[in-house]
Amino acid sequence: MANPTVRGRFVWHELYTPNAAGARDFYTKTVGWTVEAWDRDPTYRMFAAKSGPLGAAVEERSGTPQWLAYIGTTDVDATADAAARLGGRVQTAPANLPDGRRYAVLVDPQGARFGVHASASVPQPEKSPSAGEFSWHELATNVAPGAAFGFYAALFDWDLVDEFDMGPQGKYLIFGRHGRQIGGVFDQTASGKVGTAYWLGYVSVTDLEGTVERAKAARSRLRE
Repeated sequence: MANPTVRGRFVWHELYTPNAAGARDFYTKTVGWTVEAWDRDPTYRMFAAKSGPLGAAVEERSGTPQWLAYIGTTDVDATADAAARLGGRVQTAPANLPDGRRYAVLVDPQGARFGVHASASVPQPEKSPSAGEFSWHELATNVAPGAAFGFYAALFDWDLVDEFDMGPQGKYLIFGRHGRQIGGVFDQTASGKVGTAYWLGYVSVTDLEGTVERAKAARSRLRE
């Protein structure tokens, strides 16, 4: 069921990378995104699907390339305060963007980074993702999925939809909002992986095998 509210929606994605130009070249070749300059700041180069802009590559010389997903809220400051009370922390304090929107970057209790974003504009009705759009968001955490999910459920009123037993890999939790499944949570340590918790976004494509081959041709590799 579509819902017109913005709270709990994944609304934007930024790729922090030491080579923004290379990242833009990779994603245009692999998933068919185009690149557009933001009219408020031409140096901010956005990724766009056929439906319009959905993210951007941001040059950051230090650190490992990482996607940062932004989740919608009606009050950035209140959400940041609530995250801190729930055991998370504020990495980038709430601030205004040139067009009047407001954002902050937060870290959950297990160390996963995510952004929150608010706009005065009326949100567009929610619809099923088309090819080239982000269609699923997965949280790899370091605790039981239910324990990690509780933090986000309190912030964004997400619903626990289902849980699947994956045997030695532990349980996989599926969450949603207003009757719509939007992502999953799993404990990466159950399969022996050790590392910082993180969010991973999935992009919908019409040709999975072809997309993989284009990614390989662009010097990518399959993650083991």
